[in-house]
Amino acid sequence: MQDEDYEVVDDRAGSAGSFVAGVLIGALAGVAVGMLYAPASGQSTRRRLRRKFDRLRDEAGDRVDEFGRRARRKLAEMRE
Repeated sequence: MQDEDYEVVDDRAGSAGSFVAGVLIGALAGVAVGMLYAPASGQSTRRRLRRKFDRLRDEAGDRVDEFGRRARRKLAEMRE
């Protein structure tokens, strides 16, 4: 009987990325709906929505970058 090498593939990283994307989309939708029902002028509400959206987008980008760094680090560890 021969020894065979098997490559272990871990696809949990893909599902984690999908989960993060779902959470961020849900958060954006929740903020948008909440702000639209808030008692403020249309211009004020749109300005607040824009600021909140910009902050969430920046935070999401930071989290995606961090996730990528961790994934690359883990991959490098697994290759060693």
